[in-house]
Amino acid sequence: NLRRVSVSFKMLFQYLLTTVVSFLCCLYLCSSAYAVDEVASTVISVTEHVHDSEHGTVGLIRTHHDGSYSESPCSALLLLGVGTSMTVRDYDKLSKRIAAGSSIVVVIMDYNEHSFKKTSPEKYAHLVNTIHSKISNVVSICKDQEPLLMIGGHSSSGEAAIISLESSLLELTPDGWVGLDPYDMSPEIIGDDVHLKMPSINWGFAKTTCLVETEKAAKAAHELADPNTRVLYQINNEEKDGEITHCVFSDHGCVIVCSTNKENDWVLTSVARSIHLFVDAVTGRIPFDKSHFQLDLENRVKLCMDDDQVESDQYTSCGWTSIVS
Repeated sequence: NLRRVSVSFKMLFQYLLTTVVSFLCCLYLCSSAYAVDEVASTVISVTEHVHDSEHGTVGLIRTHHDGSYSESPCSALLLLGVGTSMTVRDYDKLSKRIAAGSSIVVVIMDYNEHSFKKTSPEKYAHLVNTIHSKISNVVSICKDQEPLLMIGGHSSSGEAAIISLESSLLELTPDGWVGLDPYDMSPEIIGDDVHLKMPSINWGFAKTTCLVETEKAAKAAHELADPNTRVLYQINNEEKDGEITHCVFSDHGCVIVCSTNKENDWVLTSVARSIHLFVDAVTGRIPFDKSHFQLDLENRVKLCMDDDQVESDQYTSCGWTSIVS
């Protein structure tokens, strides 16, 4: 009898613990969703599968656009691949900040939906090509428009995107590159003598985080690009400033090993602002120089452009973004 009571008590404790954890997770997710809605209440988000007649489903996408724009609602289209083990719903905070108050349409792409691996350049290119060829149906907000087209990705999707470009797998010529700590950018993975023949913007880190080495991530992607039209923002994560990690660009981090929290949402707002500036530069509204890419940050991020030499795991060469406040 005592044994039965002990087992029953253990089961009851586990049930209560599970209930409490579920409630706290729900509370956190709901509050995060509310925060996003508060920041970007006019942004419309839609999730759907993309198909082609030969292969069937080629990927899952989540599209974000500002519903308050009636004229030229799709002047720019950003196609971003998800990182390892991530889903298209893991980037709502960032996507809505980019889309809000602009005519930039953000499409988060998962070209390998049923696997945690997101490194296939063939699958990445296939999804991008299908979206582009069927843009009026797949991204209907861009129908009858010719938007500026940017591609890129977070983490391992950066690798897939770069290789798809270098291997001529894409049936289009992108107007710009957006990298969110893209990895792995080392010559052993993407090949030698690789060049990004388009304007580029990358966000990365001063020190290695979540085992993503700075030498093989955003810094390396930055060095592949034309010095005249490249931008790199390096987040100062040398100190435990809110534990800023490789997965700060997502809503809740990458599973357990690479977390983030609401204290770091300033990164998402800053990335969105920088992409707005990047679009302005690519379209010729502002020049590619540091004075136009400064952000209102206080020693949190360093801005590298032109021929700045970027060093890993330490802050040298590039200047701090200006302190406006």
